[in-house]
Amino acid sequence: MLRIESPAPPIKVDDWLRGEPFANFQPGKVYLVEFWATWCGPCVAAMPHLVELKEKYKDRGFEVVGVATSEQAPTADEARTKLDAWLTERFPNLNYRIAFDYTGEMNILWMEASSSLGIPTSFVVDRDGHIAFIGHPSELDDVLPKVLNGSWRSSDEAPEGLLSTGIEGPLRTSRWRPGDQRVRLHLSQRLTSTDCNILPCRRARCTMTQARRKVEKPLSLSVREKECISWVARGKSSWEIGKILDISYNTVNFHIKNVMRKLDCGSRTVAAIKAINMGIIEL
Repeated sequence: MLRIESPAPPIKVDDWLRGEPFANFQPGKVYLVEFWATWCGPCVAAMPHLVELKEKYKDRGFEVVGVATSEQAPTADEARTKLDAWLTERFPNLNYRIAFDYTGEMNILWMEASSSLGIPTSFVVDRDGHIAFIGHPSELDDVLPKVLNGSWRSSDEAPEGLLSTGIEGPLRTSRWRPGDQRVRLHLSQRLTSTDCNILPCRRARCTMTQARRKVEKPLSLSVREKECISWVARGKSSWEIGKILDISYNTVNFHIKNVMRKLDCGSRTVAAIKAINMGIIEL
């Protein structure tokens, strides 16, 4: 069973597509191990923010490892080739490691061991090589600074809950409190969420579909707001979005800020993830 304060499992992958290979966590460094896939919209939407986090904390002993364990292809070679081409096209200047595993061993060691229900799933490994956080990448802005400066108290700030949907697993938020409107847990196989960005992305027919998810207050975005936040989800900057839509940089930011306000999000990346999970936009 992998949980908060457990020693981090080893990294056992087939290949490294970006960055220098490594097998063991170096003492004194903080690592983010991010499970993701190219077909997972929220995973892709989170990648630009992971690039920002890596750049922001690069001088503080912070490393990011993206682990692709769910690529869809008949053979490992085909999956690896498709993934490499996708990375070259979508993220040519990626500044963090990407590991590829087709055998499923990483899923067994990390995802199944922690009862994590889907992707994206972030594991933060502290400077002592122990798990400090398991959850959604949208929580990292709160978690990482405290893990890096040693003030993160996993027992107080990262409690784990259980979803009664036929599978036990960690609640997809690190700081849930009774009455918190972000998520409410019901024991009658019902999951109600007003902040859908905490829910994991899953393939069709996954067990998570057994849970009933309800958006309590449907939100409406204008056509232009949807266009802007869709391009954010694809990793485009405001300047690039302006060129694509033939509108000014300031107009792009105006629409993105409106989306952030309507979805009650503190960053454009989180807003994009939330918009995807709520079905407002598609990649």
